[in-house]
Amino acid sequence: MVILVEKTVYCFLLVSLLLVLSAIAVIKSQPLSPSKDWCCPRSCYSGLRYSLSKGPDISKGPVLIKIGRLFLGVSKVRIVVCEGKALLTNESHLLCIDYKARKILWAKSGSFGYPRVVDGKVYICKHVGGLLSTLYCYDLNTGNEVFKIEKIPLTAGLVVTEDKLYFATISAIECRDLNSKKIIWKTNIEYGCISCYYDGKLYVISTRALYCIDAETGKILWKRGEYRAAGKPYFMITAIDGKIVFFHEVETVPGKAYSHVCVLDANTGKTLWLFKVEGIPASLYDPYVRDVAIAYGRIYFTYEYHPLMKDSCIALVCLDLNTGKCLWEKKFKAITSGIFEPAVADGKVYVTVEHDGVYCFDANTGEVLCNRSTIPLGKGLRLKIMTAPSIADGLLFVIGDIVKDIESYGIVLAVFGTSATKPSSIEFSAEPTQLTVGSEVTLSIQLTPAKTTTVYIEASYEGEEWEKVRSVQLTSGVASVKWKPSKAGLWRVRVRWPGDNEYSPAVSSEITIQVLKVKPSIKVSAPSAATYGKEFTIEISINPPLQGVSVKITYTSPTGSTIVHSKTTDSEGKVKDSVTLSEEGEWSITVEVMSTEDIQGSKETFKIQVKKELGLTMSQWLIIAVVIAVVAVTAIVIVIKLKKPQPPPPPQ
Repeated sequence: MVILVEKTVYCFLLVSLLLVLSAIAVIKSQPLSPSKDWCCPRSCYSGLRYSLSKGPDISKGPVLIKIGRLFLGVSKVRIVVCEGKALLTNESHLLCIDYKARKILWAKSGSFGYPRVVDGKVYICKHVGGLLSTLYCYDLNTGNEVFKIEKIPLTAGLVVTEDKLYFATISAIECRDLNSKKIIWKTNIEYGCISCYYDGKLYVISTRALYCIDAETGKILWKRGEYRAAGKPYFMITAIDGKIVFFHEVETVPGKAYSHVCVLDANTGKTLWLFKVEGIPASLYDPYVRDVAIAYGRIYFTYEYHPLMKDSCIALVCLDLNTGKCLWEKKFKAITSGIFEPAVADGKVYVTVEHDGVYCFDANTGEVLCNRSTIPLGKGLRLKIMTAPSIADGLLFVIGDIVKDIESYGIVLAVFGTSATKPSSIEFSAEPTQLTVGSEVTLSIQLTPAKTTTVYIEASYEGEEWEKVRSVQLTSGVASVKWKPSKAGLWRVRVRWPGDNEYSPAVSSEITIQVLKVKPSIKVSAPSAATYGKEFTIEISINPPLQGVSVKITYTSPTGSTIVHSKTTDSEGKVKDSVTLSEEGEWSITVEVMSTEDIQGSKETFKIQVKKELGLTMSQWLIIAVVIAVVAVTAIVIVIKLKKPQPPPPPQ
């Protein structure tokens, strides 16, 4: 997928003036014209592969930033570099790397096209299935989504301007309003790819022809059917000085292989000149390899010489832009023939060879200034280059594979032009190294040199991939911090420092920490007896007082039937449960703390007696009432009789 993005704040007629002023003025990064950044895969929208950056000294470095084993089909990756960050995309991931701090700032998973950076925003399409894409706009610094446009037909070229969005679908080239997303115009071109945006025009390669389209109206201004991609790989268009330039193979059969560098009038499509090449681009599948670099009135391109015959080699060629005259050609041997498209900066041409190294040539004479065909890393390791170079900020960026013999030790972003010559080291200790879940371990860190800087604690759980768990600010190279492992198991912990321009990166030795499961003790508060048919309540607490622990309470009756309740502890590690018991006799109650990956289960059992209360029927209550009444009347009669005065005695 090829994605091109454009910003039309400045008129292209001012390019030459901007080039002059760039040495004394700071220009906001955007891919309209060459700058010190590399804002899109071909440096700028017109595809010049030319940087205003200082030419990197590739004898220095490389500094390696490990990006893991995320990237499949690495050779098709093109690196975008802007505002101190490197963006890498392919069919599985989008990464944003702070190459000065040597760390990944943010990442997105998915099948992405190539990004474009305009005024601090990243525009990129992601294949979401079938023939559909989603256009994302991310903040360059944070990776936060600014907006997205869903259900766009699968694109093969994208241009974003201030107010318009251009893209190619299987059947058409479309222009939409960037704000409303409504279609402004649609031009029917099957299997097209927007290759270049220049001077208000879109240059589109398709299986039928090479088209020039007015970007404002969608009108086809001209087309050249002989430069179609039918049956042949797509190629890239580069535009400058009213001309378009492209490099494509014409015939490839055993014993005969040749290509053309073609220069057409950008406004009319008229052929200005052709240059025949006795060879073809080095990749049969990557359209970006069919690309040229243009600077100083010259065209620079690479090819494989007689690729289907014996004694093949690779070559870098320099042509005069106006006449097509060959000014110089350098043929050279390499381990493989997979030479990538060149990049130009500061009077130098830079070339990389797949599975080989990086080379620097004088742009005027072709003299070899630096040859790093092999890049040893020590201990039998070496770096295999796997992508074309991108140049920005006085540095050269490629992706490489660290290998020893035929074994790979990981994919890295390799940055040439800087080196860290002074060694650094980290002393690291942990106390305790055996603890229970929920407890903390104290990590002590000492960096040499004693810098005030940031280091990163990394942890691996049960042999899984290393992950950054926190950053730590060192003061004069020293810090002591607390860390709480998230779950029980075996942890390996280490500290990493990315280094700086003076000192090399450092990684501490690993420390193994065993985190044990917690076995809570159980305390139950409950009466020893319960009343039949009435609510019975118990209170349970566990120690340590953990929240969210599952507790199962099983009530077993004298006849063996059970009542089971499940509860979860509160913030104080407590549970309250109530139940109505409907059998007389001895009940058994079991409280069980359930086992999890962090908790070792435990249980307690106790017994209670359930008795009925004393109860009387209504008739029994009536009889009792009558008896009480009779007794009361009898007592009253007796009292009255006792108090009655006795008659006087008879007279004597």
